[in-house]
Amino acid sequence: MSRGSRRTKGSTSVFALTTEGVDVPATLLAGLAQRGLQCGVQQGSVLGPFLYLLSTLPLVDRFKPLEALGIFLTLFADDTTISLSARTRAALVNKWKRAEGHLLEWADDAGLSWEPEKSQALIPRTIGEDLTLQDVPIQVVNVLRVLGVWIDKRLTFQHHIRLKVSEALAKLNRLRHLGWERASLTGAKVIRTYRVGILPGLAHGVCVWYDGLKSATARDLVMRVPAMVARIALRAPRNASNSALVVAAGLTPAHVELAGMAARRLALLGDELALGRLLKVKGLQHDQPSVAIQQWRALPIQPWETRLHTVIAEREQALHYAKQAMRSRNAIYTDGSVVLDRRAGAGCVVFRKGAQVHSASWRLPSYSSITECELHAVEQAARWVIGNAVAGESWEIFTDSQAVLRILASRARTQKWEKARQIAILLRGLTELVQLHWVPGHSEVEGNEVADQLAAQGGSLSEVNAEGCVSGRTLTRYLKEQMRIATRFWWSDERAKLGTAIKEFFFCVSHASLWIRREVTPAASAVVFGRAMTPAHRFRCDLATSPECGCGFPIGDFRHYLQSCPFLAPARKRVAGGIPFHLYRIVTDLKRRKAFNRLMKAIMEHLDVTAAAQQDVPPD
Repeated sequence: MSRGSRRTKGSTSVFALTTEGVDVPATLLAGLAQRGLQCGVQQGSVLGPFLYLLSTLPLVDRFKPLEALGIFLTLFADDTTISLSARTRAALVNKWKRAEGHLLEWADDAGLSWEPEKSQALIPRTIGEDLTLQDVPIQVVNVLRVLGVWIDKRLTFQHHIRLKVSEALAKLNRLRHLGWERASLTGAKVIRTYRVGILPGLAHGVCVWYDGLKSATARDLVMRVPAMVARIALRAPRNASNSALVVAAGLTPAHVELAGMAARRLALLGDELALGRLLKVKGLQHDQPSVAIQQWRALPIQPWETRLHTVIAEREQALHYAKQAMRSRNAIYTDGSVVLDRRAGAGCVVFRKGAQVHSASWRLPSYSSITECELHAVEQAARWVIGNAVAGESWEIFTDSQAVLRILASRARTQKWEKARQIAILLRGLTELVQLHWVPGHSEVEGNEVADQLAAQGGSLSEVNAEGCVSGRTLTRYLKEQMRIATRFWWSDERAKLGTAIKEFFFCVSHASLWIRREVTPAASAVVFGRAMTPAHRFRCDLATSPECGCGFPIGDFRHYLQSCPFLAPARKRVAGGIPFHLYRIVTDLKRRKAFNRLMKAIMEHLDVTAAAQQDVPPD
């Protein structure tokens, strides 16, 4: 058994014990015969977990009544942890002796023996005497590793942060030593490697230790990781500013991204505070006392039972069938609507042999996704069929969402969506009478058009009259918005600390060399690191007799190129929403990124041509 720990709040003393190396006897008793073991269980065998559970469940039963006394047992695979909390040293020792008694009794019953030398204890305070296991003192350590997270006495997690940063930098150094040309590493590939192979390792267990990032030292420490990624991707010099490089490469500061990942995970686990913060990013409030989170739930339908009959035909065929069904069959048309993350609604309309007999609309919470709205409409259609259809009467439900039909056709996906799960349960015995079809949206099908109008009306209702849940994708979308806002505030503070050259030129470079050309030109590299070959900069460096731009403007700096130079007027028109007074907003505003890249490409080409004409920089 390996190391582990558990944090207990509201107590003055916290004790965590870990154990390793349990000896298994080499004999098995089968009836009255005794047989020696000649081999063990192969690693990876399904028999291993079964034997482990079989042997440890009695231990769990022994410790269950002790939880009320502040004695907790945690098992995770082969990791076993005993956590104790007490207000006095004497009470802590007494609780340990009680836990030790249960451990020894269980070991005797199971035919096992402990190895105290491989056990460790983490005690925040000195208790004045040794804790023992089988009369052998337990080693007391300052830091303890629990499922990959290092816990220190003060619960600051600074030791863990230092180790994780060191591991990430070591991986990046190996990447750097490969060589850019030899390994064909472009900046995009380097950043992709960081996001896929380095950031997940850095963020391991971040829900536990993200409070440690409140320290300025810890934030500066984790900032070294994306800064090194940006330095490799942009081929920047060693003396370049870390914050400038991170924004230039289009990366998010590490402490912002790690805190966001922790918030999303906590929200998915049901943390109301983290969920509320993510919802407020879009100006949303809880429409219900408690917000439901999308979670996996088992489907009470056996795999061999008949599944729902879903049909996704070719467009023309589906269009013809939908129109024909409305005139001659029993058909229900459903639709969902989400407008600007503010109004979410669903609607359905029922046709019996061409005659409209029922229609309804609902408003869902504002954080509901379009898939959630579509599923709610289908669910309500299924409920109407159960409550109003004549026995033996066949019905067809139409939706313009292929995603909904694919969810209902997959058992695994159905278990992830509560409304899909309810649809499967409702139609469990009606699979032969109820079919679900896809209808192309906005294709002049009367039933679909009416359902679309009802869904829009439902989103405009004054009060929410239907339940909804927050999906993981919705939280991810809100999280990106939250991190973008946090990056803007962070950059507003960081840019004031930068040097004059970077302040003047950095706001307008962003992805110039990385995302536009996929290579580094002399002019592009000079602009990225504050040494742009503009007339104003050449004048300051005594390389030109005047700072005047070729268009006649008295100071030809980069701000002039972005805002007023007539040579680049057509390129400036491509920037969505114009160029803001604070140019750094272009860098961090993802909505303007594509248009800004086109503008930067034009500026880079203009600088290259100017430099080539002056015989300072050879043309590409």
